[in-house]
Amino acid sequence: MIPPDARTNDFESIRSTLHWNMSAWPGGQLDRIQDTANYTCQSTGNEVGEGVKSSTKFMVEYPPENITVSHRMVNVTEGHTPENVMCSAIAFPEASYKWIHDSTNSVVKPNTGNALILTPVLRKDGGNYSCLASNRHGTISQKTFINVLYKPECGIKQDEVDGKVALICTANANPKEVDFTWRIKNENDTIEENIEKRGLQSILMFKAMLNISVPMFALQTIHKEHQFHVNKMLRFS
Repeated sequence: MIPPDARTNDFESIRSTLHWNMSAWPGGQLDRIQDTANYTCQSTGNEVGEGVKSSTKFMVEYPPENITVSHRMVNVTEGHTPENVMCSAIAFPEASYKWIHDSTNSVVKPNTGNALILTPVLRKDGGNYSCLASNRHGTISQKTFINVLYKPECGIKQDEVDGKVALICTANANPKEVDFTWRIKNENDTIEENIEKRGLQSILMFKAMLNISVPMFALQTIHKEHQFHVNKMLRFS
């Protein structure tokens, strides 16, 4: 029984309260499907008139789950804009989203919600990006990988390998499937002997004293041929 309140012109009234006995629910939890419904409280009438009723929508809240991204990997050439990646999760209240670049642990800005929208990228922008979906009940995440492709870059140095003087060309490229060709400057013939490939390195070994200009070619499947020149005076003791 609720006493009257003259300040609000409320008469004496009766309150009815609905309680959930959670021990009666399987696992002690509400079911988001079965228990989400319209609930109506209805009173009986009296000698003055009929009863009244009022309804409310009851929603079972839960943390984000079933998170997905539209692309688990996006290939993009350096200097170009990658395809947008969309992230979605099921949650109530509705989840809010943010993207984090894992390698720098920094939030992607501007925040464009569940969409990962990047400007033209450099190779440093590649790597895993995590989508975080959150509401007041929890957070869940999913990753996408931005694979930045770039043409070969070669550095050549003189060194000693297995007791022999050698030129070592080291390539930096993505994809890493790179082939090498050695040529003597102003000559059309390629050098095919005494060459060893070790991953992203090509080693040209020499047996005698030479004063040569050696153009270096690195070829990659997604780009045109890239030519690199080196002039080395090889001296032997």
